[in-house]
Amino acid sequence: MQTCKLFGFDFISAAHVTEVVEDVMHVISSSDMVQHIVTPNAYVLQELNKKGKASLLQFAQSAKWVLPDGMPIVWLSKLKYKHALKSRLTGSDLFPVLWARIKQEHLAATFILPNTQLANLFCQEYPACNVCTPTFFDPTDEAYIKFLAQDVCQLLTAQNSQFLFVGLGDPKQSLIGIQVAQLYEKQHLGKPLVIAYLGASFEFYHGYKSRAPQWITQLGLEWLYRFYKEPKRLWKRYTVGNIRFLSLAFKELFKK
Repeated sequence: MQTCKLFGFDFISAAHVTEVVEDVMHVISSSDMVQHIVTPNAYVLQELNKKGKASLLQFAQSAKWVLPDGMPIVWLSKLKYKHALKSRLTGSDLFPVLWARIKQEHLAATFILPNTQLANLFCQEYPACNVCTPTFFDPTDEAYIKFLAQDVCQLLTAQNSQFLFVGLGDPKQSLIGIQVAQLYEKQHLGKPLVIAYLGASFEFYHGYKSRAPQWITQLGLEWLYRFYKEPKRLWKRYTVGNIRFLSLAFKELFKK
């Protein structure tokens, strides 16, 4: 797929998420590897560039599919390159299209979700899936993450899943995914698996959270809508985080 390099990431340049889905479905039918889908936005990018996050940054940059999940990334590409990113591609837009194809082709999937209510909705919707709902844990708890990864690998084996969808937010979902990938590759050599790190996409899909109206999204102000909805949880992300991203973006713009 056509890509555009920013912040060390090869962001996919496509007009619509359907192009990404087609590529994912092609790879899952012809590959023998574990591949990853990541969707960095401005907040994630500035978090990954903090001290002590080098390994997570390297992991995200090496993903097979990197979606530009933020209008600031698209705008920066237009300032820096003649052939800029064609559009914003969000995990929340990707999931319904990819999920429809999975069900259409009767493929199996495993989910890691934040609560049992959401888990039950997916299991009722599509029997060829199973779900893990971990208890609250600290991202520094390496022992629990390893234990959880073993549980997830057992679920993948039991369901013969080709897809793992992770919806816990970063850095937790990345830390779990890295462990799962390592275990899975040892236990299932030669069997393909796509791991998609999609955050709140599953809550949007089932209406647990509401997305911004289309006109707000097109203006690149979806972050402001989310801040309005959850000010106590997101105030630091969209104040300090935005300032950090602007600093990164300025350096990236003038980087050769």
